[in-house]
Amino acid sequence: MSPRGSKGLLASILILATGSSLGQFITLAILPIITRLYSPEAFGVLSIFVALSTLLINMSSLQFSEVIVICDSEQDAERAAVISSLLVVAISVLTGVLFWIYAGSAAALLGIEEYGFLLKFLALAVLFGGLELVCRRWLLREHRNRRIASSEVAMAIADRATTVALGLLTAGSPVGLVFGRVIGIFCAFFVALQPKNNRLLRFRFSSGQWRKICELAQRYRRFPYYSWAKLLEISANQLPVLLLGAFFGPSVAGGFSLSKRVLAEPAVLLGSAVSQSYFQYAAKQKDDNAVAKATSQLTISLVKLIAFPIFIGLTCAPELIPVVFGNTWEATGWYTFILAPMFMVLFVMRPLNPIFSLKERQREKGIFAAQNILVIVVTLSSTAYFGNDYIALAVLSLASTTYLVYRGIWLMRLVNVDIPALGAALSFSFVVTVAAVLCSIILRTQLLYSGFALVASSCGFTLVYLLLVVLRDEQILKIVRRLRKKD
Repeated sequence: MSPRGSKGLLASILILATGSSLGQFITLAILPIITRLYSPEAFGVLSIFVALSTLLINMSSLQFSEVIVICDSEQDAERAAVISSLLVVAISVLTGVLFWIYAGSAAALLGIEEYGFLLKFLALAVLFGGLELVCRRWLLREHRNRRIASSEVAMAIADRATTVALGLLTAGSPVGLVFGRVIGIFCAFFVALQPKNNRLLRFRFSSGQWRKICELAQRYRRFPYYSWAKLLEISANQLPVLLLGAFFGPSVAGGFSLSKRVLAEPAVLLGSAVSQSYFQYAAKQKDDNAVAKATSQLTISLVKLIAFPIFIGLTCAPELIPVVFGNTWEATGWYTFILAPMFMVLFVMRPLNPIFSLKERQREKGIFAAQNILVIVVTLSSTAYFGNDYIALAVLSLASTTYLVYRGIWLMRLVNVDIPALGAALSFSFVVTVAAVLCSIILRTQLLYSGFALVASSCGFTLVYLLLVVLRDEQILKIVRRLRKKD
């Protein structure tokens, strides 16, 4: 592949981020309509289906799809795509057979006995989703980022349109949500495949080709071998939904899923773009001090200017979410309030993930994922005894937040960040944030403010926080002064 300059790289990132952002915008814009058509229980069934399909899709090629991007020749890239596609087909067939036989048992284990038949459609989601992932890697190799962005938008439009239409026809049955997701995945695959001009569809098998395919599979056998680390990482992301559905029912799983969609998914878009930019900068730097300084400044900026203000604003989630998404989602407002620390820390720590690659610590990455799974299983299993979803989510939020902070500190130490200095830089912002959140809690519990007053006060606390932080941050003030001079 031909090298590209920084402008080309930034343009590629912008195109990919635009496609993902537009897809998320479509989803969030229609979400208030969908939450009025479907109940939290229906969303819980969907969240369980999505958790299982996401896990299987990402593992369907056993990570061999990553080889497509790094192959030296176009011929080897085509063979890697063929190997990946064959693996996807094999795993989707295996998924279909297993869930066709054991759909009832799996549904009972996950707490969705009534809708166990929907698990039989997992094979279709895995087939189209896995093949779409293969096509996406091929398009990424050929720098066809607009096609990738188009597939993101196509998936969002098809998914939401089908979901709304079937919601009206099925009176809010989970069937509409699940079928909407499957059709969305298929449309994303079809757009990414681009049948008219796809070289992969003209691939010719022969005895010589099969020999070279086997040689390529042998050469890159480490990718499937180390796919266990990726499996653990994805499992940790999807496990809370599955356990909440099993222990507390699909309604709680649906509420958690909506909170995650409102908080985590938009943050993931920004976090992914920041992560790529950080990875690009750190990979080119030879000076360890420069990497440490950049890591520290990035973390401070994300915490001060984004994470803490959003956390203050979310203190009014119990009043705001029922208004936006409907009265049936009142519990989700409290879920969002409880889970806010976990999602905010996850957003701040996500851009630091490239440090595992920079320092070649893939084994440790897998170990951390295993620890994360252990934290989730222990907290939700132990709190399930009380039968209270709020207690379970509060303990999960506290334990996961603590774990994520520990993991972030470990990563920052790998690049020699001065942790005490970092803590001192964030101390004032932390104190102001805690004070604002406590004021909001007092207004709600002691003074019994109305919902409108709580939302207004939350916005006011956020503005006051930003003013205090900006006025005390010399780097931000320097940027403002430069902009004023240019004007």
